[in-house]
Amino acid sequence: PAFSLNLTAATGNPQVTAVAATEDAANVVTLWVASRSTANNDEVARLGPGGVQIGAAIALPQPVTATGGATDLAVVQIPVPGPTPAVRTFVYSILDRRAANGTVAMVAIDADQTTPSVDPTRQVTIPGAAIPGPGPLALAYSPHGDLGGGTFWITDQAGNATEVTRRTGVVLRTLTAAANNIPLGITGATFDPFTAHYYWFSSLPTPTPQGPTQIMIHEHDGYSLQPTGVLALGDTTIPNAGGPQGGVARGLEMLRRNDSSFLLFAVQQASGQSFLRAIRGPWRFGWSLLGRIG
Repeated sequence: PAFSLNLTAATGNPQVTAVAATEDAANVVTLWVASRSTANNDEVARLGPGGVQIGAAIALPQPVTATGGATDLAVVQIPVPGPTPAVRTFVYSILDRRAANGTVAMVAIDADQTTPSVDPTRQVTIPGAAIPGPGPLALAYSPHGDLGGGTFWITDQAGNATEVTRRTGVVLRTLTAAANNIPLGITGATFDPFTAHYYWFSSLPTPTPQGPTQIMIHEHDGYSLQPTGVLALGDTTIPNAGGPQGGVARGLEMLRRNDSSFLLFAVQQASGQSFLRAIRGPWRFGWSLLGRIG
């Protein structure tokens, strides 16, 4: 991995569910970390260099309790019209409230504020019936969808990926495991706008040459809507006595840095704690340590 971080130690919460990353003009990366606090509140904390928390955690709205908390995050950058090019940056969390009020909500945090907070005017709420499978749900954002207006991709545990518009939450289509080979057990999702590749992080037990794992990353092509054939693992060296090597997959997000380099951020839960692994990518076919990637 490019770097590692014990998220439980950084936030004080054992069950961190998701992470996102942004970078400012000075090339400083900020991590946005979702978890459910010991008081049973869903929140997002900011971590600066060295994993030090910045300010107080941002409380997510609690009209009803979301199953599993904020199970994934996605960064949304919206162009601002005008003579000087600019963007607004928001960090969205997905809250599965189907069991409580029959909805799924994408809640926006305004990341550009000095003290970031939830922007209720940006929230997108859709009927829970639009998501066919059970949670936990994962969230990816594509700026290319809806004719450039941007779309969210919501994945469930049954291998469905549902595309909805960012502005109004209109459902556009649903990809399936049967037709599009969407993997089962997705707990984290992200999209690379440079290559139009989706990355799905699956906790489904998967055999590998080193034994079964539950931290499998699947690369998907945004044009053919089929797998590219590239698979990658999270960090299998995280101690997880009595459980699968490396722990179990949770949130996933990617960052294209200012120099265009690619980092993939994976959350893995192991031994009652949560860990972040930043992995360099993207990947291509070729030879790896244990053989040819085919």
